[in-house]
Order: sequence, then structure tokens, then C-alpha cells
Amino acid sequence: MTETVTTRVESAEVRSSLGLRSAVVTLGPSVLLIGLLKASTLAAIAGFVRRPRSRLDRLIWPAATFLAGAPWAYLAAVRPWVLHWGATRKEVRDELPGDEILTRPSWQSTRAIDIAAPVEKVWPWLAQMGEDRGGLYSYDWLENLAGLQFHSVDRIVPEWQIVQVGGIVRFAPQQDTMIVTQVEPNNCLVWRVLNPSTHEPVDATWAFVIRPIDATHTRLIQRFRFGAGPRLFGTIFYTALIEIPHFVMERKMLLGIRARAERAYARNATQAVRAGVAARSAP
Repeated sequence: MTETVTTRVESAEVRSSLGLRSAVVTLGPSVLLIGLLKASTLAAIAGFVRRPRSRLDRLIWPAATFLAGAPWAYLAAVRPWVLHWGATRKEVRDELPGDEILTRPSWQSTRAIDIAAPVEKVWPWLAQMGEDRGGLYSYDWLENLAGLQFHSVDRIVPEWQIVQVGGIVRFAPQQDTMIVTQVEPNNCLVWRVLNPSTHEPVDATWAFVIRPIDATHTRLIQRFRFGAGPRLFGTIFYTALIEIPHFVMERKMLLGIRARAERAYARNATQAVRAGVAARSAP
């Protein structure tokens, strides 16, 4: 009994330490950037109130003014591209699997990519995602800097192909991060985020939808929804602290899935052609 309690305490301490490390790596750059923007805004306002006098002031003030305007430029021109990278307007508006779980999200992204491989050759890469499975095909070094221990594979592993509703997806060692809420092979995979402390679902979903373009090409659409309330606070929180890191990692993940699926499909097609030539050449 004592050993069990000790093990639980140690596991809780490990999760706490891992959570802090992950938060620092994930949110640290955004917090520093916000601090820089705040300082730049104050410097720019001070420059308008009291015109720059020294040479140093005349160098700092234009830079501070530029940085103070950067968030507005991002919101107006860059943010739509970040939220909807690769997706069409129709895909952004369309209802996707998993939307019914969270009907009024505080924050949402819809991203998409074309893959030169059939649907059935793309699905296995989605099915085996997870920290203790095939990885996430993103920046492993950055995820591991946060202590998540990801090692994305470059092959399909048969024993990782079983995906069922209620199955757990881990993003860190021994941490139940997501739960599978919907799965239709060669069609869609929907995860719902779990509270790491209570293991209860929270208002955040991650959906992957694959649609055939033709016999040899697939459209992969991804949607993430976050709904922590109050909605305005949730929107500001996710936009300010997580939006850009999320985009960086997710874009790389989509590119990683495409690269692996296309490479494997092309390799198999080449092998099939060679086998056919060898069969025809055999006496």
C-alpha cells in the first residue's frame, strides 16, 4: 500500500515537472514577445508625447513604433493565413466531424493539404499517431525540448493501426492527453482533449478528415476547436499565447504526413512496376 501511494506521488511530481517544462517551452516565446510588444508600445507613446532628442532616441523610436503596430498588422493580414493555412473558403465554412461536440468554440483553426497518394495510403499514418506510437510527424526536437519524448517514425507499424472510440492518445510519457471520440477508417479521426489531472474531457477537439480528390490523390483537412469560457477570455488567451506555436507545429505535422505518405506510395508503386517487369521477363 505504501509503495503504491509513493508511486502515485512520484508520478504526480513527474507530471507536474513535465507540465511546467512544457508550459515554459510552449508559452515562453509568446510571453516574451508580448512583453517586447508592450514595451515597444509604451516607448512609441512616449516618443509621441516627448519627441526624441538624442541620437539613441531617434533610433529607438521608429523601431518601437514599428513593433507597436506589428500586432495590428498580424491580426489584419497574417492571422487569416495562419488560421486557414492551405484550406479553401468552403472548407473553412463546412461542418466537419467533431463540430457537434463543441458548437460555439472560442478559437478555431482549419488547415488542409493535398497528398499525392490514395486515401487508404494516407489513413495508416493518422491511425498510428501518438507519443507512444508513431509520433506526430512534426518537430520532434522541439517537442522533446518540452520533455514530451516524441520519435516520429517513417514506416507503417501494423500493431499501431487499431483505433477505437474511447482509445487514449498520449502526447507525453504516461499522460492521457486525448481520447478518440470518432473514428471512420479512410474518412475521419476525431480526438477530444482530456484534463491531465481528472482525465475528464474538456472543451477542445482535434479532427482529421481525409477526402479523395481522385484515385491517387487525397485531401487532408484538419480542424482544432478550443472552447474554454468565458469565450472572450478563451479567444484572447489562445490567440495571444498558443496560436503561433500551434500553427508552427501543426503545419509541420501536415507536411510530415504528406511527405511520408507520398514517399511510401511512390516506393510501393515503383516496387510493383519492377515486380511486373520481372514477371513478364521470366521464362
